[in-house]
Amino acid sequence: MRTPSQSHPRAVIAHTAVLLPVLIGLLAMSVLSASVTGASLTATPSPPLSSTPVPSVTPTLSLTSTVTLTPTVPTETLTPSPTITVSLTITPTATETPTPMATLTVTPTTSPSLTPSATSTPVPAAPGDVVINEVYYNPPQTGNEAPWEWAELYNRTDRPVNLDGWSLADNVSSDALPAATIAPGHFLVVAASPSFHDNFPGFSGPTIFVADGKLGNGLANSGDRLLLRAPSGLEVDGLSWGDDAAVFDLPCPTVPAGHSLERMPFGQDTDSAADFRDQAHPSPGAGVLAPTPTPLPTPYPATVWLNEFLPAPRDVDWDGDGKPTEDDEWIELYNAGPETVNLGGWQLDDEEDGSRPHVIPPGVGIAPGGFRVFYKRDTGVSLNNAGDQVRLLYPDGSLADQHAYEAHPGYDRSWSRTVDGGGTWTGGYPPSPGASNQPPTPTPTRRPSTPAPPPQPQRVSIAQARALPPGTKVTLEGAVTVPPGVLSESAFYLQDAIAGVRVYIRHGGPPELALGDRVQVSGEMGRFHGEVEVQVDEPGRVTRLGAGEPVTPMDIRTGNVGPGYEGMLVRITGQVVGLYKSTLDLDDGSGVARAVFRELTGVQRPWVEMGELWQVVGVVGRISGEGGVLGPYRVFPRFASDVSRVPLGLPVTGGHVGRLGRVAGLNLGLLLAALVLLAETRRRRAGTLVPIRKPLRRGVLAPSDGEDAVG
Repeated sequence: MRTPSQSHPRAVIAHTAVLLPVLIGLLAMSVLSASVTGASLTATPSPPLSSTPVPSVTPTLSLTSTVTLTPTVPTETLTPSPTITVSLTITPTATETPTPMATLTVTPTTSPSLTPSATSTPVPAAPGDVVINEVYYNPPQTGNEAPWEWAELYNRTDRPVNLDGWSLADNVSSDALPAATIAPGHFLVVAASPSFHDNFPGFSGPTIFVADGKLGNGLANSGDRLLLRAPSGLEVDGLSWGDDAAVFDLPCPTVPAGHSLERMPFGQDTDSAADFRDQAHPSPGAGVLAPTPTPLPTPYPATVWLNEFLPAPRDVDWDGDGKPTEDDEWIELYNAGPETVNLGGWQLDDEEDGSRPHVIPPGVGIAPGGFRVFYKRDTGVSLNNAGDQVRLLYPDGSLADQHAYEAHPGYDRSWSRTVDGGGTWTGGYPPSPGASNQPPTPTPTRRPSTPAPPPQPQRVSIAQARALPPGTKVTLEGAVTVPPGVLSESAFYLQDAIAGVRVYIRHGGPPELALGDRVQVSGEMGRFHGEVEVQVDEPGRVTRLGAGEPVTPMDIRTGNVGPGYEGMLVRITGQVVGLYKSTLDLDDGSGVARAVFRELTGVQRPWVEMGELWQVVGVVGRISGEGGVLGPYRVFPRFASDVSRVPLGLPVTGGHVGRLGRVAGLNLGLLLAALVLLAETRRRRAGTLVPIRKPLRRGVLAPSDGEDAVG
């Protein structure tokens, strides 16, 4: 709502024309107060003064004998417009009872023309340009907390960002943001309502308020999400917490009342919950440079030890991101005590003045007798190959455990304790991240006169091989469903009529293979981050038997994506119920399944709308999160053609199209059934024998030649 000083000049002229007779009448009646467009004017008799009116630049409320109103032209007016200046002079007489005399003068003037300024063309937003830097979803108020909730945005770019057309959404609804501009490297608070100032009365930074008094549908304390969208609909940023895994597979932990979730350091964006910390002292409009460890009561538990670490990765993809790099370095901790230990605030570091210490996020625990693995990609702690120091620090910075080494253990070899949590350190044990340290299997001594034949690999099916223990040598055959270099630089996938499996080449580049190629593989069974795989020493153990037809994906329900289909090429169909930068959630009524678009494939998540029916083909697998925690099973598409939209109304195997789709499919099925009956009637009348299809199930289309049945 505009104030009188902001009113349009034409409106001022209209108001003045109406008020002139009112003012004259009020002066005649000696009324000492007048109302002009919402502003109160009070005239009080005063001693005789000069009758010469004194001009004023802005509207003035005066207790002297001169009152002048000069409306201000709004800055957005770009054409000349007249300004009406009203001068009211009150001259009291020198009698015992002063009687004011009024002179009313109307002087029209013309304001100068305004030249419109150039409007810059906005640059389209990209993911990460503006981030949600802090979320205050759990205010200390009781009952309906929504009016006190707020979020803080941060402009990470070197240019201003205009938020006109942008929106914030939770898991239910979306709010259009008022027009505002965030300067480069600055913050903006988006508050649900002016009640924001109840908890932060001294805050005076840039703030905007949403129209309905709540962010989304009101942010849930037990679990929710917050998404920032550009005018194009692009999700520029987002986060989830508690029991909502829509944005992060491992959501941010919940925070107590009065706390916030804040990026530490501010602006950091790795698309993971590790970017956020529990902030006990929320700071709207300001960022935090580094996380402050939450103080823990002393003494700290003395049951957590450094147990194993690998400083020199080379050929093995230890962290499971699809390629072996120096970020595959890892450090393993072991809890020898009888109780779970909260590692929040503890630190991992190399020697002093080396890498920056990694502060373990709040909520990360280690079970009694359990292990925790931390990869360099998450910690940033870099260990020298030929000599360094590994240190575990308590939250107060004091030393919990350390080990110094002065020799290179060998590539993809680890330093480990001979006994978990104790014993001495050795470089002779095989690496075992997340598992107990074990000595190498001794090689039996054989007499030269009676050499025993080397063990021959078992010739088994893929399903039989998956049931064998790690280390068992096998030979199996299958068709290539994922060639090397698609989901992993050093691995590919095979499948036979019953099961599928991942094949990993330990040394040397993978062979040239294409979809459908028949392949024989000889190796030993193993596991990688919980997924069964065949580990092959070198490419010569992979034999191409010939070309073949690409494997047809198996249609399954979205709720069945799990260990029963691990390593298999499947197809799921369902309605879009969730999406993020590199994920797509589908549900056919049996449960939600997530498709994950791996960076190595080069496949981007397509533009979709909530509620649309989509189909995804991919391999079922899983990835590990921070600390080696295994995530849920996902579907990993291989190519852009693996993802397609399904027209609403066509019945699809395993699909869930809602009531409208079921009705459309039923009507179409009944129509086809009627056409078949009509053809049969004509055939009988003509006395000819015309082959027809078998009767259709109600609501199911018969497949045409060369196409899969859709049901």
